[in-house]
Amino acid sequence: MKGWSTYSKIHQLKEDGLNKAQVARKLEINYKTVSKYWKMSPSEYQRYLEKTRTRKKKLGKYTDFILNLLNTHHGISTSQIYDRLKARYPDGCDEIVYSTLRLFVRELRKRYNIPK
Repeated sequence: MKGWSTYSKIHQLKEDGLNKAQVARKLEINYKTVSKYWKMSPSEYQRYLEKTRTRKKKLGKYTDFILNLLNTHHGISTSQIYDRLKARYPDGCDEIVYSTLRLFVRELRKRYNIPK
């Protein structure tokens, strides 16, 4: 998600007569991003932003368990958390993807200021 400034720049350049490819090059963003925002009205873009902000995370239901591990063992690695999740929640194994977990743990450490 790029934000209101990018959305505004795309529409300003569109009004100036540039095509999608030119806008993408000028703003140094992906052509698909330009295409997505190109047809959106400001109200549609606002709804899009609200929808993406309230999106639930797949690992959200494990937040308390992961935070407890991080607060108890500051140096615990994502691999160790992954193994403990697999052991603790064997039925939820399919939705626990290591790369997703790694990003989720990084976000939790940053949000709650938990050092490695």
